[in-house]
Amino acid sequence: MTAYTGTYFKRQIDWYQQSPEITDANQRCYARRGERFLVSSYRRPVNESPVREDNRNSRYFGNIEYPGDYWEVTFQNLPSRCSSQLNQGGQTWFVYRRHVSIR
Repeated sequence: MTAYTGTYFKRQIDWYQQSPEITDANQRCYARRGERFLVSSYRRPVNESPVREDNRNSRYFGNIEYPGDYWEVTFQNLPSRCSSQLNQGGQTWFVYRRHVSIR
């Protein structure tokens, strides 16, 4: 997998805020533009439904996250800044499909 642009891996799909706003380091990891990663598996998310923010008081009101816009990924290698948190217990991460190339 190669990052076309700088992008984030996220622990879950259903965030209405943008990934840079996720402040818990265990919930995201930044990938620099052009950075390459070995993946052990990837797929489109299974059994996930689109998630919409319905709270009218939220600044994200009306935002929708579509599972089909992401890859569900398990990595083999990661930058050292992320390796302690990624793949703990075989967990998968989500990455926005348009930001990466899988080859």
